Amino acid sequence: MNVGNLVLSRENSLKYYRSKKCRRIAHEKYDKISLNLSGNNDIIKTNHLKKAYKLNLSYCKNIINVKQLGLLYGLNLSYCENITNVKQLGSVRNLNLSFCKNITNVNNLGNVHCLDLTNCSKVKDVSKLNKVNILIF
Repeated sequence: MNVGNLVLSRENSLKYYRSKKCRRIAHEKYDKISLNLSGNNDIIKTNHLKKAYKLNLSYCKNIINVKQLGLLYGLNLSYCENITNVKQLGSVRNLNLSFCKNITNVNNLGNVHCLDLTNCSKVKDVSKLNKVNILIF
């Protein structure tokens, strides 16, 4: 398997990734793509990112809806404080939700292998996460 890393953490970088040329080159060269879009506040919708293998969206303050990202291998949403609903992310293998302060319900994340809930202060019940191998809470 050939995994490619694409780091696009500057503000204008999302326009570059959205271009057909960038995606075509990336998907022709690599079987799986690891995207780092950390700190990119231009990102509001995430449906165009669902084909990535690993995705870092940490510090992307404007993201609210992440339901399209449920089939990724790795997903970092740390410091995405506007996210409230993560029930569709139960199939993500490695999930970082640290400092996502508005998440309350994580019951559907029981199949996640590694789950980071550091400083998710509104999460009170983790009893249904007994299948999670690594739980940081």
